[in-house]
Amino acid sequence: YVDYVINPSYDMHKQLGILRTTISGQQLDDDMPFTIFLSGRILWDEGMASAAYTWTQENPGGLMIGLVGADHVKFEDGITGRFKRMAQGTKQESVSVILNPTLIDTRPSGSINM
Repeated sequence: YVDYVINPSYDMHKQLGILRTTISGQQLDDDMPFTIFLSGRILWDEGMASAAYTWTQENPGGLMIGLVGADHVKFEDGITGRFKRMAQGTKQESVSVILNPTLIDTRPSGSINM
């Protein structure tokens, strides 16, 4: 998951020149180290999954819809997988839909030979 989702995302952020600004707006002297980026992504996904799970517990029969970037749901290692982990043993369900997916959005890089 780290190799085929998080690393490419980090590289893209680096190319865009946005690794010197934290999510809170703090300006950094150097690019954010990968370990900090990874920790932030895991915490972000865990937080979104936790908020969704809490809402579904507080609103039985309700429908939670989250509109998030593809990297947060690919291969069920982001929000979707974390929600399912929290909901184990309950009747809560999680479904993710990726709009206009490309091959890389549905299979890890290198997993398909053409």
